[in-house]
Amino acid sequence: MAKRLPAVAGQFYPEGRDELERLLSRFGKVPLPESYRELLSSAELMGAILPHAGYSYSGGIAANGVRALAANSCSIKTLVVLCPAHRLAFYGMALSSADAFVTPLGDVKVNRALGDKLLECESVAVLDQAHQREHAIEVLLPMLRFWLPEITIVPIVVGDSAPATVAALLARVWLQPSTAVIFSTDLSHFLPYEQARQRDANTCHQLRRLEGLLTGEQACGCRSLNGLLQLSKTLPMRCEPLEYCNSGDTAGGKDRVVGYASFAIHRR
Repeated sequence: MAKRLPAVAGQFYPEGRDELERLLSRFGKVPLPESYRELLSSAELMGAILPHAGYSYSGGIAANGVRALAANSCSIKTLVVLCPAHRLAFYGMALSSADAFVTPLGDVKVNRALGDKLLECESVAVLDQAHQREHAIEVLLPMLRFWLPEITIVPIVVGDSAPATVAALLARVWLQPSTAVIFSTDLSHFLPYEQARQRDANTCHQLRRLEGLLTGEQACGCRSLNGLLQLSKTLPMRCEPLEYCNSGDTAGGKDRVVGYASFAIHRR
C-alpha cells in the first residue's frame, strides 16, 4: 500500500500522538458557537470552507468545522479536500497515487475509486510532487482521523485552473452519494490587523452572496473557491459564514496578520 508521509508534523501540529490527542481533546471541549447550529442538523450539507494554518493560529476554527461535519457522519462517507498549491507551481488539479495519508493518529484512507472517476475530468492528473510537501490538506487530516475515523478522502491540490474547469470537477463530485467537499483556504495574508479585517469582511460577504470571483489577495485557495462560485450559478446552494478571526486574535502580532474563516455549504 502506497502511503503519503507527513511533511509538517511537529511544525503545524504536534508530531507525538499523545500530545496531538490532548490538543484535539481540548479543542473538542470548547462549545461550538451558535452559528454551527444549522450545520449540525443539516440534511443538505454539501461541504465546508476551513482554514489550514498551524493549530495555534487557526486550529480552533478548523476543529469546530470538522466537529460539525462529524455530526453529519451518517450521511458523509467521503470528503474531497481541495487546497491551493503552496509548494509547486503547475497547471491543472493534482491527485495523489497514495492509498492512504499517514497521520500521528493513524492512516486516513484515500477513496481511489472516486479518484479514478475524477481523472476523467479536464486537467486532472496524478502528480505526487504537488502533495509531497503541501501542508494545506495535511493539517486537517489529524482532525478528520480524530472525529471522523472511518472517513475516506480524495485529496486534490489545485494549481493554475480556470473556474469552469474546477466547477466541472465539483459538479461531478456532488453527483456521488455520501460525498462532501472541504475547501482548504486562508484569507488575506500579512496585512495590518484592521485592514485585514476589512478585506476579509468583504471576502466573506462575497462568498455569502456567491458572487463574482476572488483574487489571491483575498484567499490563497481562490482557484478552488472560484470553481464553487462558478458552479453556484447553475447548482442551487448557499454559503453560510460560521466563524472568523485572524492571527492577531490567536497567536500572532497585529502588524502582519493572516485571516481565517469557516463556512458551511448547503443545497438550496
